Amino acid sequence: MKGFSFNRYWRTLRWVLSVNRRKLLMWTAGSTVSVFLFQMLYLQMFSDVSLHGIADFMSIIIVVSLLVGFSSICSGINDKAGREAFLMLPATNMEKFLSLLTYATVIFTLALFGAYVAGDLLRMGVRSLMYLCHQTAIVEMPTAEGDVLVFTPWQSSVPYLFQTLMPGSGRFWLPEISFIVLMLIWIHSLYILAGTWLRKYAFVVASLVMISLPFILQYICVEPGSRLNLFVVYDGIRSVNPLAYVLDVLFVVFIIFNYWASFHIFKNIELITNKWTNYDIFKR
Repeated sequence: MKGFSFNRYWRTLRWVLSVNRRKLLMWTAGSTVSVFLFQMLYLQMFSDVSLHGIADFMSIIIVVSLLVGFSSICSGINDKAGREAFLMLPATNMEKFLSLLTYATVIFTLALFGAYVAGDLLRMGVRSLMYLCHQTAIVEMPTAEGDVLVFTPWQSSVPYLFQTLMPGSGRFWLPEISFIVLMLIWIHSLYILAGTWLRKYAFVVASLVMISLPFILQYICVEPGSRLNLFVVYDGIRSVNPLAYVLDVLFVVFIIFNYWASFHIFKNIELITNKWTNYDIFKR
């Protein structure tokens, strides 16, 4: 088989979905219940106007869950039977790799946000019934500044969640957003590379690399006592740190390398590999 065929890619993706369907459904249902119970408990313990707090906390959980999903790109074919069936599918290496990449990135992300929305809707429905039973539909709570916060039980936390996850805006919105987008793509490529190469502890290894790199960069590029910031102030004028543009270029280089290395490792995956990795770099 030569070239890329969308039909073969689609059939391969359907196979991946069929194999992981039960696991994905169980995970989505469990996440929905977890989101519902957490929101109910949070609002009960703190206050009815804590939707911002819910969004802030859940954004951390969602980001960690996404990274776990990215690093689990090859978890469905780590066992011998699953790997043998997958490698025998009538598709090219690129089509197989893209099918796993689509599942780990797109399908998993949609399931995660779908679970959050479903759990949020379930909380809204239950809280609405609770307030109607108490003949109270709106809660007003004064703040220290003298304002009044109004909370309705059918108010959703989803807009606050997207507000938390979205990058900021301002005078330098273009370099800021480009830096953030490139950084996010690099993080995605890093976890995909770890999940393709490592059979165990891919998330842990990738997380250690991602956490250690800012400290290394801080030590190499920033003077002692200073901090690495996206913006700097010269003569009272706030401007973009020139190092940000250098990092943009480095992000692009490592993004290309990580995806290339991931595919290179994947197309050399064998049926029988060692306990820890899918690819032994010392034997190639």
